[in-house]
Amino acid sequence: MGCCSPSCCASCRRRAPSGRRRSSSGIWHVRPTLDGLAVNGLARGPVATGAAVLLGCLGTAAAGVLFTALRLRSGSLLAPVLLHLATNSAGLGAAEAAIRLSPAAVLSPPA
Repeated sequence: MGCCSPSCCASCRRRAPSGRRRSSSGIWHVRPTLDGLAVNGLARGPVATGAAVLLGCLGTAAAGVLFTALRLRSGSLLAPVLLHLATNSAGLGAAEAAIRLSPAAVLSPPA
């Protein structure tokens, strides 16, 4: 997202690219959210799945705003890239911790 920011800013008003980046960041995560819900059996039914996907998209859009603000404040793409890496690594660590704390729940199929 941050790589295309300068080209968007050059061709549009200053605020317009931020809205595009927010929406594309959220939309980019629809499929992974659906896959994660299906694999883990977390949302049953279309309403629960839709709500979970909507919340996931809103969360990633908010993160996109944070990453963009960080890039603009720092003047570098490195800062948001490292923050993105840190949050993804924390998520991976949390998943690993959950597996270690409750291996039976992970190994048994959802009801």
